[in-house]
Amino acid sequence: MKKFLKPKFLFLVFWIVVVFVGIAALPNVQSLIDNHQSQTSSQVSTAKLTKLQNKWGRGLAHTDQLVLVFNNQRTKLLPSQQTKIDKALTQINKKAKYYGIKQIRTIHTSTNDQQLLTSNDGSTELAVVSIDTQQSELKVVANQLNDAAKVSGLKTYVTSTNLIAAQRQQAQLNHTITILVIGAICALLLLGIIFRSLLIPLINLLIQTIALITTTSIAANAVDFWRLPFAGNSVLIVGIVVLVLSTVLTWSYMSDYLANAEDADSLEADALATLALQFKKWLIVLISLALMAVGLSFTALPAVASSWIVALAVVLTTLAVPTLNYTFAALLGHGLRWPGNRSWGHHPKNLWGQFGIFSSWKPVLGWLVALILIVPGLWFARAQFSYDSLTPDLLATTTNAEDGNQVITAHFGAGAATPVVINVNADHNLTTQNNLQTLDALTTKLQHVAGVKSVVSVTQPTGQKVAQYYVGNQLATINANLAVNQKDLKKIQKQLKNNQETLTSAQVGQQIKALKKLQKQINKLSTYNERISSSLVNTEMTAGNITGKNKRSRSALRTLNRELNKADSLVADITDLTSTVQMNQDSVVSMYTDTNTKLKSVKKRLAKTVKLVGTVNSSVNSTSTYLASLKASEVGKAFYIPDDAYNSDLFQNSLTTNTSKNGKQTQLIVTFKTAPTSTTSFHALSAVKQTVNASLLATPLSKAGITYSGETVTQSSIRKTFISNYLKWGLLAFILIGICLWLGLRSIVLSEYLVIGLGVIIMASWGFTRLLYTSFANMGNLPWLTLIWGSILLTLHWLLISTVTVNRKDWLHQFATDDLKHHFALSGRLILPVSLFELVFYLPMLGMPEQLLQSTGVMLVVGIILSNLITPLILPGLIAWTVNPPKLNMKTWGPWFKRHFKQRPKAKKPKATKSDSNTNS
Repeated sequence: MKKFLKPKFLFLVFWIVVVFVGIAALPNVQSLIDNHQSQTSSQVSTAKLTKLQNKWGRGLAHTDQLVLVFNNQRTKLLPSQQTKIDKALTQINKKAKYYGIKQIRTIHTSTNDQQLLTSNDGSTELAVVSIDTQQSELKVVANQLNDAAKVSGLKTYVTSTNLIAAQRQQAQLNHTITILVIGAICALLLLGIIFRSLLIPLINLLIQTIALITTTSIAANAVDFWRLPFAGNSVLIVGIVVLVLSTVLTWSYMSDYLANAEDADSLEADALATLALQFKKWLIVLISLALMAVGLSFTALPAVASSWIVALAVVLTTLAVPTLNYTFAALLGHGLRWPGNRSWGHHPKNLWGQFGIFSSWKPVLGWLVALILIVPGLWFARAQFSYDSLTPDLLATTTNAEDGNQVITAHFGAGAATPVVINVNADHNLTTQNNLQTLDALTTKLQHVAGVKSVVSVTQPTGQKVAQYYVGNQLATINANLAVNQKDLKKIQKQLKNNQETLTSAQVGQQIKALKKLQKQINKLSTYNERISSSLVNTEMTAGNITGKNKRSRSALRTLNRELNKADSLVADITDLTSTVQMNQDSVVSMYTDTNTKLKSVKKRLAKTVKLVGTVNSSVNSTSTYLASLKASEVGKAFYIPDDAYNSDLFQNSLTTNTSKNGKQTQLIVTFKTAPTSTTSFHALSAVKQTVNASLLATPLSKAGITYSGETVTQSSIRKTFISNYLKWGLLAFILIGICLWLGLRSIVLSEYLVIGLGVIIMASWGFTRLLYTSFANMGNLPWLTLIWGSILLTLHWLLISTVTVNRKDWLHQFATDDLKHHFALSGRLILPVSLFELVFYLPMLGMPEQLLQSTGVMLVVGIILSNLITPLILPGLIAWTVNPPKLNMKTWGPWFKRHFKQRPKAKKPKATKSDSNTNS
């Protein structure tokens, strides 16, 4: 039993248990990476936006949008093509449940969407589909919709920013796996070539597998349970750190063990001694790197904050690799050499040692050569970065989503594919007149911000003002109506005046006088009729008294009587008629008298009416003038929606699209003129935020919650955080590394030399990489993650080569020139294998199509070359001059000074006293 309690068995059992527990507890790594696709977004802002979306209502909770793009590359969409598009969208809408579609917006949904979803040239049409993310996976639905939306004669695409990010993340993950696999295979081949052995590469492969599984399991569970920061693309740097460190530590252990283990009886003791030597040799490097990674894990960006996984990987690799190598060395002994019997031979002379001898011989010349190498890199080391994570700069073939994004950008504007959404959230209804006026004023001000192309809001649903919603246009309508009424009033006034003149010209009073005169004449006629009647009576009586003497007389008398009777009858009729006329005349006179009285009253009222109409006309003129001046003032620009317009389809569609169901949340969609991650868009976003804050002060929405979202917002936050903090992060990392080196080397001077050298190497490598990409390749600014990843991995290389070089003797107290030269020659034997193990991982990055991976590989290769050349050129001479500072030899330099400065006038000096001469000497 005691035999199995030895360290070699305990270590083996421990790591077997650890790896099996890690495998059992390992979650779904792919889903973990998919859930943390964005390398840059903030988890806090994402959670806030998710809550706002769930409060939106209208059946759009837990949804993500896909944009269907139909493009005719030659000309405008033909009617037949439009019919095919409508048919395809109708078929998709019929299978909405199958695809998990909650809403689909087309050009036929509303007049607003017709303008928003059609390009100005008429060649491109969009359809916006909201997908239920709880039911369907975005990538799967995108592929299905891409097949369902195909139209003959047109290019069809399915795109969205999240879909592009997911595809880019998956492509980057595939490239990362390729790099790690190629690097691991090449590292195993190098180990086999160096040791002439098959067992050592297999042991290293087993150790790497254990380290990777353990690191992945612990990190994945920590992310799930403690919500630690994690970015999907951090897999690359974690994998490289684990594989490089494990390979270097395995090579170092096996080299030392096989070089020292000679007696078969002491193999286990030699293995244990080699284990102690390895911890002593590499502990400073590993602790420094782990502390630097822990310091970076407190940053605000997930892509940088996930450096805690690097620290975890360093710690686990430090614990696993030496102990497992000790276990296998103790178990196998010299069997590790199978099937070879000797290792790679070391040359007594190497380039590192020769440079060290040159630096010790002429330090100034060594420094001059080093300056020639690094000054161009330092000259171009400027802080200019790219923050665009979506544009495939170097991809030979783009995805369907990326092509669709480029089509939208080409036909709708540079910022149309990824606009900025301003979400306004309040505790009251935002669709009242006051709130709508505030939102409209904010929309108008945002449209005038430099760099902004259009702003869509609830009051301007197509990005343009609706004329009928503004007071000025409403006043124009009112003025037009007043002008019509004013014309009618003038007509009435004219008619009233004509009637008044007609009444005046009627002269009813004179007619009454004429009637009264006629009445008097008729009365006289009646009197005359009475007299005639009396005369006729008398004549009859006289004729009756007359007797006729003959027949003729009697006949004439009878005739006379008959005539008299007729005259009497006629007189009676005239009398009756005269009486009737007289009665009628009395009635007419009475009627005319009443009419005259009424006409006088009407004339008085008509005069008042004419005067009142004139007053109203004057008032209408004043009102029209006032409204015209009001329209020209700021009041005319104010938003006001009448009841009939509020209930119109135009405004109701705008409410449905731009406000939440409860009316307490609305959005403003801001489209920039330039690309979402350009510097102009970043400046425009800052101006937009300032405008929003200033516009909402002292308004009903002063206390409303404002949330910004979009690619420009995310990248702007990264830009601001990175630019303001990357120097602080670098200073913090250098301080932590310097403290570790000081404690390990027990020399603050050497620690300062190494930290300063690390900073120079990083800056020079960054400068050369920028020179290559910006000046020669014209690829624009480098991604900001290139600097982060390059700095971490160059720190690893610098610590591996520099600490091995100086961590052997106390050079500043026990210095010997020959020992220094010999030590650098021996250290050179370690530099080449370490550099080769790193290069097999970095060189495959140069063949990747992504600019981030490619530029990082270039920076690392340049940094390794510079550090391997500069370190032996500077460090030996620097150590020698630190121990023995150079003295100025006037015999050697005196003629040079006289030759260059003999013509300069010399100031007169007082004679030196004896004490002065002693001081000068």
